[in-house]
Amino acid sequence: MAEIIPIKGEIVNPLYKGILFNERKYTNRGKSIILLGCSGAGKAKPGDVTVERFGLENHLESGDIFRNIAKKLTPEEIDYLKNIGKKLGKEELESMRDNHTEILYWIDEKGIGQNLRDKINDERKTIAIFQSSNGLYVNDEIYMPLAEEELVKYKGTQNLFDGYLRTPEQVPWFLGISEKYGFDVGGILLVEAPVDLIAGRTVGRLKCPDCKRGYNTTAEEGHILRPDNMFERNGLTWGYCVDDLVELTRRDDDYPKPVNQRISEFERNANRMLINLGDILKYIVSGTLEYRDEVFGQAIKNTFECNNDAVLRELK
Repeated sequence: MAEIIPIKGEIVNPLYKGILFNERKYTNRGKSIILLGCSGAGKAKPGDVTVERFGLENHLESGDIFRNIAKKLTPEEIDYLKNIGKKLGKEELESMRDNHTEILYWIDEKGIGQNLRDKINDERKTIAIFQSSNGLYVNDEIYMPLAEEELVKYKGTQNLFDGYLRTPEQVPWFLGISEKYGFDVGGILLVEAPVDLIAGRTVGRLKCPDCKRGYNTTAEEGHILRPDNMFERNGLTWGYCVDDLVELTRRDDDYPKPVNQRISEFERNANRMLINLGDILKYIVSGTLEYRDEVFGQAIKNTFECNNDAVLRELK
């Protein structure tokens, strides 16, 4: 058997200095896997393939917690929250990660803010939706109880946990929750993509409100992800579903300022988070491969079997 040479993090990206990936073949079929990667790195497809390959029961996305809160609000109310963020400088906005009193003060500035708070009817969720709408990682004391309320529904199941870990400080909490609810974590999968590509691709994400098919305005002509009849509005590119010509929608948090803020948050936290995860097996795969089942299927196979020459070719 050929010796496995692990991939050193700094070979892939300086963010992962000191981290070793793909050190030995993964044999923990049926155990939960933590999925990591910057928002927009392309986690969805390798995540789905991993769920199928290892017989996991659910692909759980932490972002759904906040998107479900946002469903209570109108587009105008979401825009109201984003406009607050636009008024603030970078440092002042980042202070809103911990300064919850200031968040509520800004939200209550006009009547629409009070109406928004009444609809949500939960101070924690009001703070969370402001932070997530503006690209901030939701403060731990707000996020962790909300996440646990969701995770307890899946007690005793084995899952892919997508985005549930965002900061180094959350690692002991999440591993404790995993033990408490019997999630039995067997490994970590990091989806890597060049940061300079992530922002454009994230802002380019669109979805059909009827058939739920996903698109991306950065896809090349003729690609299955490219929308039909693309056009410009308010400095962004939009388009239509190729099947039913319905105008596509963009997620409330997929606009330039919150996207750039999320990238900054990931860069600040990624390395220490991976270090804090200790000796749990870590694997790395490219998120920029062609969006086809057979391509990602082979990439996941190469990754977990530690065919690291192939993995490094995919990551370049």
